[in-house]
Parts: sequence; C-alpha cells; structure tokens
Amino acid sequence: MPDLDYWDIFPSIIGDTGFVLTLETLYKTSNEHIVALTKLFYLANHLVTQGDNFGLSVIACTFSLLVAACFAKVLSRSAAGPLETVLLATVAAVAVFTPMAAHNYFIGMSGVAWLGANCFAVASAALMMLGAQRRSTLLIMLAGVAALCAGHMYSTGIVAMTVIGVQALLLRSTRRLGMLYVALGIVYLAIVVMFQRVPESHGERTFDFLALIGFALTFLGAGLTTDSNLALLWGGVGLATFGWLVASDLQRSEGERGVDAFWIAIGIYVLMNAALAAIGRSGMGGSEAAMASRYASLPSLFWVAVLGLWLSQRNLAALRESSQRWRVSGGTLLGVVLAASVLITGQPRVERLENRADGKQLATLAIRLGVRDDSVVIPRITSAPDQLYSSLEHLRTIGHVPFNQPTPCPDVGQTVMVESADVSRMVGHVDTASELDDGWYRLSGWALAPEDDAPPLQRNPESEARCLLLIDEDGRVLGMGLGGVPRPDVAKAYKRERNEYGWIGYARVPDVANGERTAYAAIPLGGGRWIRSPHGIRMPGPTPDESQITPP
Repeated sequence: MPDLDYWDIFPSIIGDTGFVLTLETLYKTSNEHIVALTKLFYLANHLVTQGDNFGLSVIACTFSLLVAACFAKVLSRSAAGPLETVLLATVAAVAVFTPMAAHNYFIGMSGVAWLGANCFAVASAALMMLGAQRRSTLLIMLAGVAALCAGHMYSTGIVAMTVIGVQALLLRSTRRLGMLYVALGIVYLAIVVMFQRVPESHGERTFDFLALIGFALTFLGAGLTTDSNLALLWGGVGLATFGWLVASDLQRSEGERGVDAFWIAIGIYVLMNAALAAIGRSGMGGSEAAMASRYASLPSLFWVAVLGLWLSQRNLAALRESSQRWRVSGGTLLGVVLAASVLITGQPRVERLENRADGKQLATLAIRLGVRDDSVVIPRITSAPDQLYSSLEHLRTIGHVPFNQPTPCPDVGQTVMVESADVSRMVGHVDTASELDDGWYRLSGWALAPEDDAPPLQRNPESEARCLLLIDEDGRVLGMGLGGVPRPDVAKAYKRERNEYGWIGYARVPDVANGERTAYAAIPLGGGRWIRSPHGIRMPGPTPDESQITPP
C-alpha cells in the first residue's frame, strides 16, 4: 500500500461513483503544495497497478533514470576520454539514485512528487541548453513548459522557471528570452507563495538570517553525510566552491558557456530550494529537518553540478590528445570517492526503510478486513490514519489496493471443513489476543508442520504461499493471519534451521449468545479441508504470560 500524504492527495480526485477530474480537484493542495500533475501520475499508476506502491516506486525510478542519463550525457562532453566518461556516468548514477534519498524510492508517493519535480526541472535546463545551441525557439519554449510542469509536481519545482531564465541570461543568443522567463518565474513564485495556505502544524516561517544560513548549508551537505555537523561543513565548502566556479565562468567568453550555464542552472535550482526550505522548515526541527532523507535528492544534484561546472572549465583540447585519453582528473576521482562513501553511509537509511516495509503486509490485511489497528498503520503506512480510513469506501469503489482482487482464503463468517487436531500434521499455539476496537482482536502465535522442513506459512520460493485462517470451535472463520514472523524459540525447540514459524493476524468475535469463542489457527490440507492447531485462545479471555511450546 502507498504511504503518508498519498491518502490526502489521491482521494481528492475520487468521488462517490468514481474519479472526479476537475480543476478544483486537481488543484486542491496537499498542505501548501500544488500537486496537480502528481495526481495524474498517481491516477496512471492506479490504472496500471490499482494503486500499488511498487508502481509508484517504478515511476520515481524512471524519473531518476532520465535525470541520470541526462547528467551522464552532459558530463561526457567534459570527459578527457572513455575511462573518465564511464567514471562520470557512474558518479551521476550514484548521485541521482543516492541511498541518502532512499525515502523517495521506498515511499513511492513521495518519489513521484519530489523526483518528478527534479526531472522536469532538469529537463527544462537541458532543453534550454539545446535550444540555445541550436537556436531553436521551439526547444526554448518547451523548456518553459517543462519548468511549468515541475511546479505542478511539487513546490520544489516552482523555482524552475526562474532558474532557466537565469540560464538563458548567461548566453547572448537567449538573453531577451531569459529576461522574460525570469520575470515570469518571479511572478509565478510570488503568486504561489502569496496564496499558499501553510498548516498550523508546520509552524511559522523563519527569517532569522543565521538560522537560515545554518539550515541551507546543512541542507547542501546532507547529500554527502548523515552527520549534521559534517553536513554544515560540507555545505560551506560546496557553496564556496560553486561561487568560485561561477565567478570564473563569468570571465570566460559567452561562446564557451553552453554546458557551464546548464550546470549553473542546476546549482541555482538547488540553492533556491535550500533557501525556501530554510524559510519554511527550519522552524520544524532545525538541522534534523535539513537532514531528512526526502530532501536528499536535491543536494545530490548540487554536487553533480559542482563537479560538472569544474570539469567544463578545463582545456579539453589538450586533454583529448592521444597521449591524454586515459587520463582521469583529480575532480573525477574525488567524485568517485565521494560516491563510494555515499553508498556506504546511506545504507542504514535503506535498512530502516526495508524494516518499515516489512510490516506493510499486516497493515494491508488489517485495512482489508476493516480493522482499525493504529499501532500497525501509523508506523507502517501513515502518521495521519484518519485520512486513510475516511477514504476506504471510495477506494473500494474504484478497486484500489487492498480491494483490487479477491482473497484466496475463505471470507470471515464462512464455515470451513475442519479436521481434528493432529500433532503429526500440525503443531502450534495461539499465544496472545490483544483487544482492539469494534470487537476485533490482534492474535499471534506459531504453527509448524512436523513433516515439512520449511515453515508452513512463510511466503517464499521454498514453501507455497498458504492461507492462515483463525477459526472458532465450529469451523467458523473469525479472521485471517500472515506467517513469516521470526520465532527462534520454536526453531530451537524443534531443532529447525529456519525460524519463521510465527504468525500474526486479526479475528473478531461473532454475535453469539455467550459472547465468547475460542480461536484456533488453521491451515489448508487441500480439497477444501483444514486442520487447526491443537491449542487456541479464548476471546475475550486472559493473555498467557508466555508462549506454550512443547517440543517433540
């Protein structure tokens, strides 16, 4: 399932009978952000994958792939030879797909917005560069269209129009159009800022100069490190280097500035966003906010721009002589070292997001069953669960995940054919029952088939995916569960190498006379027959202090 603000953004274009695509619904903001074009990408993902988060991540990766390809192509113009070309393409790929920004790839809704804005902004700068080189008015106009699209993906893109205006001002052939784009960009930015409605929870805008500088420098350095003090230092070094390179470039003849202007535009795009983020977010966590993974795609672009600008000012004619073709500059080598460092430093962020994603199946099961379990939904899906719960009926209407396909298991309320407990075929226990709202319980336990080496409930290539039902003494389905939960205690007791014998799920006490039922775990035997665990748990009833495991 998708995450976070998706449940505020996407439902805004869904009505009681289906999709409602109007200017009003498209331009309904998410917090203070215009995300009209992002909503259309969400819609496209729904049409293809029924809203699966994997589809959103694919879109985000596609945006990054386009940016990486563009950077590699432009960097190759400044390479001394084939070896440096390969190394620069590698640096570009690592920078764009940086693990520092892993948030945008695991949480696809965020990646579509942030990386989509970056992609359109980079595309606008590339089109401006090509338009100037080819003296093509069409390409220059398309640059403006791409910049406008960037501003409709997310607020980071609202500066793109101004950025390509500055880029055009650096070149004599596009200077008049540059003034037009700068004017349009400033007006557009002013209108957006003027009519933004910032949520009260986001705090006041900050205009303290020292706070803004500290946040912006930390923001820039966060592309290279997860330490805020080092980020502040790196940010200062990066800003000074970029300023020096820009000053050097302004002393060159305008005919040599085509590629330089592109990299200056990318750098300014990031710097303007660093300034806007400092104003809007430095009061919401300070340096911690500047280090957030969702922001890290921007400073990564900045460091590629610094490298590209440095390389573009070399004397390539001399370097490309036959004797120098395999030479690699110190700047390129430093880029390779920093890229390798980022891959290592960013891994903990990837691991944290992988752990977060591991719990999504349980949250999806809860939502599909109609269970409100905030203890699972808040850390795994969204910190604002009411946005999700209020949209569930609309999601059912359009067949959105998790309502896009029937479950392979019998539905709650059905009665199944259950064979008597047989410890030669299944052992296990329902360990805990935690009461939730509306008669639902969250149950956990373990199950093991003595004749099978693989955990019977684990979904993996070694063991067929199987249903886990939670049934009562009469075979009535009370709920469902998911396997694969680590239970090293069970593995130790039964001398098994693997330990994924645990399960967790949800069950609801039906409206019966005594108001209590015993819940058992059951797995299929085939032919519509099921076998249940020898031990169940009373609902409602006391929770055992510890699991009951009787080894053979």
